[in-house]
Formats: sequence, structure tokens, C-alpha cells
Amino acid sequence: MLATCPALEVAEKHLDTLLQNSRSGSADSILVYRMQARYLIDKALIQYMQEEQPTKVSSEELQHYLQENSGEPALSKEDALKSDLETALHALHLADNLAKARYKAGFAPVDIPFETGAELYDASRLYAQWCEGKDGPPVPEGLLELHATITKAAAAAGDTERQMKADVLRYRYIEWDAHKVQTIRKAMVEKIEQKLRAGLASQWELREAKLDLQECELSLLLWSEDSGFEAFNAYAADSAKYYADLEKAAATGMPQVATPERLLRTRLRMLNAAAFATLLEA
Repeated sequence: MLATCPALEVAEKHLDTLLQNSRSGSADSILVYRMQARYLIDKALIQYMQEEQPTKVSSEELQHYLQENSGEPALSKEDALKSDLETALHALHLADNLAKARYKAGFAPVDIPFETGAELYDASRLYAQWCEGKDGPPVPEGLLELHATITKAAAAAGDTERQMKADVLRYRYIEWDAHKVQTIRKAMVEKIEQKLRAGLASQWELREAKLDLQECELSLLLWSEDSGFEAFNAYAADSAKYYADLEKAAATGMPQVATPERLLRTRLRMLNAAAFATLLEA
């Protein structure tokens, strides 16, 4: 690829909005660091997959690229991936340090440092595997203790949703088990459907939970004999429809629904699904 694809540039604009909101004090710094990392990790993966496909470039596009990048050495695919992952790791370290500081000061629940710690560990493992060709680091001391603390508190309060969210993080990022995540995701969809009937949840929440479930089921297909091409296309279409509806919500004055974070996450869903579907079709 000669440059960041236009679809990724749209995702980057949502990230820029989050960064601007953070600078103005209207967005939480921890969330912004985490979303910056999410964008960079997904960007690295998407561009790596796109590099595996032959790219046709017109003479006009080539001339524009040379004019825009004259005198700048081009990064190799491997160097670009490594640079993105290093920046993502730095952002997650900042998020994790801030989350721990807030938790120790009593300004954040234990769930926050557990979430940032889980995402940081997963990114560290990806970096070790992709850039260093070795196994990931051991699970940080204390990370599973945070999960145990959440489990104890959730059980005492009868808070099954809190427990499910913590368990998803554990089995998605720390002790990878897609089957357990699938089971939990199904239970979360059912829980939100119950809340929706009681007027305690929105269709937006339900649609997002269903997309999370689809995403998990696709990760299982990647390890099966079935390529899952049609399933990836369906997930990409559902994500695109959800994104289009979020854009309509933003245009009609519903910023509490069409948040920059939700728009960014949904845009990345679309791009990941499309990239995988292209690979599977080849």
C-alpha cells in the first residue's frame, strides 16, 4: 500500500475527535489512550493483511504519493507494524499507570485497572509474537488478583453484569478461550434483551452486544475447517449498517448515542471484517 487507505482515514478522524475532546477535558484520558491503542493495533493488522493482496495503483496515484513523500524513506511493512505496536504499547502503559493511580487514590473502581491491565498484557503478547518472534510475557503479578477482587465484589452485590464484563476481559485477553467468551457474550445479549423489555436498555446497546457476539463467533471460525467467508461478510454488513445508523444519529443531534468512541469502534469492526473476508476469498 502506498498510504493509509481512505477507510482507515475515516477511523483516524474519529480518533482525532477523541484526542481533541481529551485536550479540552470533555473525554476521559484513560479511554482516549485505550482507543488510540485499539486504532493502532487494528490499523497494523488491517494494513498487514492488505499487503498480502496485490494492490493496483494508477500512475496518477503513484505521482501523488511521490510528491507527498519526496525525501522521506519509506518504512517496510514490518517496520511500520512495529512502530504502530510500540506506540500502542506506550499509550496502554499511560492508561494503565493512570488507572492504577486513580484506583489507589480511591477515584476509580478496581474494574478500571483490570481492564487496562488486560489490554496492555494482550498488546505486549502481540508485540512479542509479531515483532520479536517469541512467546508473550508471563501474566503480570496481581492482574488475576484484580479479577478475583471484582468476582468477590460482584458476588456480594449479585451483580452478574459486572462479573460477565470482567470474565470477557479475562478470557479474551489474558487466558484466551473463545468458547468461554462466546458463552458469556450470549448471556450478555440475553441480559440486555431482558433490560430492553423492562425499558432499562436501548436498541443501540443490544445491537452492539450482538456485534460483539458475532465477532467472537468469527474468531472460532478462523480455527475451524469452515473458512467463514459468508459469516465475515454478514458481520461486515451488520457493522456497516450499525455505523450508518450511528452517523444518522449524530446528524440528528444524538451525541450521547453517536459518541466518537462508538463510531471508532464500529468503523474498525467494518475494516477488520472486510480485511479478513478478502483474505478468505483469495
